[in-house]
Amino acid sequence: MNKKNFGRVKSIYGQIVEVVWEQGEIPEVGQALVAPEVPGVIFEVLYPGKATVVCINLAAGAKISRHLEVVPQGDGLTMPVGPGILGRVVNLFGVPQDGQGKLEAVTDKPIYESRPVVREIIGQRTVLETGIKAIDFLTPFVRGGKVGFLGGAGV
Repeated sequence: MNKKNFGRVKSIYGQIVEVVWEQGEIPEVGQALVAPEVPGVIFEVLYPGKATVVCINLAAGAKISRHLEVVPQGDGLTMPVGPGILGRVVNLFGVPQDGQGKLEAVTDKPIYESRPVVREIIGQRTVLETGIKAIDFLTPFVRGGKVGFLGGAGV
């Protein structure tokens, strides 16, 4: 247990939990807090104040109470990604729920990550063939782009 950086639950309002930070650095938005005494308790920081941190309780069935000690988990919430997750059922924390065993060939990525640059997403620039000669010749469309047709009756 990290006694240099911890807080205690001050109040509970449904899924919203208020934590008074007693010692150490106040956690940032999106960071996960866990309770070492009660396994399965995970809070996500929504709003860090000067001495009070407002969190959301992600483990609904866990037994939480006032004065429960919580510590930062580390990097924050992560989710498994990769070819091993395809066709599998996982819960909010990335734990398999389908009874097919452990996830293979996955890496954990933070759920709050900067979005990829648009240039990284765009792949090959190929022409989409519609099969209509007038459209393919006069206004060729790029595959993956946006296309709109305007016309009236008989068009």
